[in-house]
Amino acid sequence: MNKPEHAAPDSTRTTEGCAAVLEAEDATTTNATATTAGVSGVKVENFSTLAARLLTADAGLVKNNKGLLEVRQAVVKAAQQYHTSRYSLGKALHAYKDFFMEERGWMIAAKEIGAVLQCGERTICNIVADYLRASKLPESVIAAAEEKGIDLAKRKNAPLLEVIKDGLAGNNTPTMPDAQRLMGKVLKMRKGQVAKDAPDKHKAGKLRWEVRMKIRTGLSNIAPEEKLPEIIAALEEEMYDAWGMTDPVTVTLNPHTSGLTIDGRKRVAA
Repeated sequence: MNKPEHAAPDSTRTTEGCAAVLEAEDATTTNATATTAGVSGVKVENFSTLAARLLTADAGLVKNNKGLLEVRQAVVKAAQQYHTSRYSLGKALHAYKDFFMEERGWMIAAKEIGAVLQCGERTICNIVADYLRASKLPESVIAAAEEKGIDLAKRKNAPLLEVIKDGLAGNNTPTMPDAQRLMGKVLKMRKGQVAKDAPDKHKAGKLRWEVRMKIRTGLSNIAPEEKLPEIIAALEEEMYDAWGMTDPVTVTLNPHTSGLTIDGRKRVAA
């Protein structure tokens, strides 16, 4: 798509302008360390290319260029800190998306961002959608949640949004102390609900048996020596895409017998 005739000339598209932009944006990326890389498994050097990827992706597809450089830089910075705040990344992505004239152009950029974060463009769009839902809450509530270490844009915290809205009871501008008290009540309620809903031992065993059967079916055509790597790979993707987890997790596996037989009946002690 060609850039509209009325759009102001974009100095970043010239050789000199492009070099200046990349030099400015590289200042936010080349000094990144492994601790600020953000997403588990993503190489630090990948972020140093994100600014250049975006510069290429939005060429001729944005409404105007005023403030675009700053927005690109914000996306790069938020991507590096994704493990700290999904909310911040969603906010930066939403601001960047607003520059595009058409959804097609935004999807091109989303694909480039996803390539760096090692996820699909659909996940990038979900991050924006989750941010928009959380951003409708009062700023004091969002700040109070962050104080408690709760990222309201994470998928696992989505159920909290409705509970918080109910707790506001029409108070759309709570003070910070009010918001802090509300978050304390919400967290206490969630803790109690988790304890109430905790499955008993038999139900937990039955649930694990059902999961095992699905795993067995899914791996039926996989060679024995390849089963464990496939399970681990699938679990990593599920943790990232569905659970909102981004930090590495160390697990020790201790193979042992189940309390249920292969056909789901309670195992009788020998």
